[in-house]
Amino acid sequence: MACSGRRGIPIFSPKRALACRQHSALPAFRLALEPPPACPHTVPMNETPQDQRGFSFPGTFEVTAFVLADTQFDTQMATVLAQAGVAPLDATLRVRPSAKGNYLSVSMSYLCADRDHYDAVYAALKGHPSVKWTL
Repeated sequence: MACSGRRGIPIFSPKRALACRQHSALPAFRLALEPPPACPHTVPMNETPQDQRGFSFPGTFEVTAFVLADTQFDTQMATVLAQAGVAPLDATLRVRPSAKGNYLSVSMSYLCADRDHYDAVYAALKGHPSVKWTL
């Protein structure tokens, strides 16, 4: 791993070399021509795992399912969410028809404890025969 200075950004210029005390003594022309040597004393920053970015659990999330207009899925949405192990918020149910009226957009918020339950909601909706797409 190359020396990453103070903020975990690789050093490729003499200006950035000053961030690492050990390599600040290297000649500027050498730093400009080649990448800096590996720095065993630099500890990488703690990063949030890729699948957890943007999510904060427990939390309130909204899911939208697109269904054919002739189905009565808006009455079943809360049941599907409850079967997935989350607490649906009934007052947040929102139904909107598409421009031509062929589809319905059914949205509902729910309380979710962790990422497993979040994934279970989408799996349950995608497995429902009435649902065409989810957001």
